[in-house]
Amino acid sequence: MPITTTAWICSPYRRNHLGSVGTNVLKEAGEPHCGHLAAFLYYNFCRIHQSLRVTPAMAANVTDRVWDLEDIVKLLENKLDDLKDWRDAYFTGE
Repeated sequence: MPITTTAWICSPYRRNHLGSVGTNVLKEAGEPHCGHLAAFLYYNFCRIHQSLRVTPAMAANVTDRVWDLEDIVKLLENKLDDLKDWRDAYFTGE
């Protein structure tokens, strides 16, 4: 079974060997990528494709409705809060 990057970074062995560069990556994880993720979500879940006449996500049967920008903002806020909670617990050792 392949090991995920998060599981590898968070393993006790790697935690002891991560330098400042690795920990800084985890401290800022998620925030720089929100803009790219929002654009991806908008294109695939909100914007109706001209030739498909539905969103690409609807064409792939991922969702059954066209999302609003409000849905994307809520999703990103929830995921960013979860990431920050995980990050805080990781660095405080809780």
